[in-house]
Amino acid sequence: MARRPRLFISHSTPDLAKEIAAELEADYEILLDRTALEAGGDWRSTLNVWIGTCDAAVIMITPESIASPFCQYEWALLSYRHKQYKLPLVPIYHGSVPKEIAGRADQICAISGIGSQDFASKAKIARKVKELLSVENLNEHTDGQIVLLATYLQSGLLNDSTIDVVANDANLHLGAWNLTGTKWSTFALKLMGLGIAGGWQALRKLQPYFVARQEIFNEVFDLIAFCSWLDVSAVEQVKCCAKGNPRGPNPIGLNAKEPRTANCYILRASGLVPSKHWKVATALDAFADYPHLEVSIQEALKEALDVDSPGTERLKARLDARRALNEPIFVILEADGLDPRWIQKLLATPLFNGVSFLVLAADAGKFVGLLEPDAWLKPPLPPKLEDEVWNNYEEAKAILA
Repeated sequence: MARRPRLFISHSTPDLAKEIAAELEADYEILLDRTALEAGGDWRSTLNVWIGTCDAAVIMITPESIASPFCQYEWALLSYRHKQYKLPLVPIYHGSVPKEIAGRADQICAISGIGSQDFASKAKIARKVKELLSVENLNEHTDGQIVLLATYLQSGLLNDSTIDVVANDANLHLGAWNLTGTKWSTFALKLMGLGIAGGWQALRKLQPYFVARQEIFNEVFDLIAFCSWLDVSAVEQVKCCAKGNPRGPNPIGLNAKEPRTANCYILRASGLVPSKHWKVATALDAFADYPHLEVSIQEALKEALDVDSPGTERLKARLDARRALNEPIFVILEADGLDPRWIQKLLATPLFNGVSFLVLAADAGKFVGLLEPDAWLKPPLPPKLEDEVWNNYEEAKAILA
């Protein structure tokens, strides 16, 4: 591994977690910070970015963490990565036992961990953690968008010492992380984890360094605004749909009202920058019948792929070329007015072979039967989050204009 493994620590007991982290930080890059969460900051961005990029995780299971909504959210994301990608997890039980969390969907209790009998000292716990992780194949998890963000930041800031100046000016706490050798990627990770609501002040400090590179600054802003807040597991479901993975259904559904929200999920799944991510077509008409739906999708695809000729021959050639290159394309539809039979017809239409469909429904509960239950992205968007995301985006954009 080119860098030290990133170890995320899930906890609800800061003092104990910090003591254990201090014993581990010589061997791991520790992702441990509950200050933003306690202050009411953008905790979704912090948790999803850190959990989505860690190489292993320690889960401290205490009476406090069992009762904490933050920890329940963390455990669900960590469990998903463990099940799907074998992310190494080490549960530590302190003041609790596995049976207290038995029967939960995350199934953390089924993973071998460290019991209270090992709490003779924090050093002993750390040794046990390293022992359990030593038998795991710790693969370096590379997040393409964090790498791109780091590259963009380096193009503006130019040298390592500038990071410390900007971080200090923006009150951006880098914690006790050892930045040697991975300074740019760690800075990018921390910045992305702030989200746009917590990160616009830091971006304001960065802005003067990009006076001659405004288009790059815009990409940095959009990467953070569009990608930081999304649930790791939901994004993975979009990836499965895009790549035709049999583990992922097509179409998929999202309980959102705005196409730009769906675009955020698609952008994050692509691993690319906003200006170059997967092609997206939008067909949100009120469809009178299936032929109307099919023609509307054809026209939306033509617009997305810059096809200006009548008929479907040129469109088919463009779609065939994308399939050959394994380049996904999405069509966003509105659930209201759709018929489940029309969806089956779309999937059976040769022209749309390889096209991924994403259905928007502000209230997915009204459309039971339109899609299979597993087709709706999980976890669903919490109430009011979509409005909050776009209000934060518009406000930050206005401040930095």
